[in-house]
Amino acid sequence: MTRFAFLLAVFPFFTFAAENRDTQVLNDRTDVLSGGRWIYNDFPKGVAEAKLTGKPLLVILRCIP
Repeated sequence: MTRFAFLLAVFPFFTFAAENRDTQVLNDRTDVLSGGRWIYNDFPKGVAEAKLTGKPLLVILRCIP
């Protein structure tokens, strides 16, 4: 009975964290693009910008489940 009570007490926190994470993932692109500093999901544009500015290119590959 104690384990069941613990699960009932803790479960809402896990669902809240998952919803919060989903919201953060969905808003990621908007946040990145609003800064104007990063090129998101456009490798050819990033390469062109690196050549134009003479700066190195940083590529981040992510898997968002």
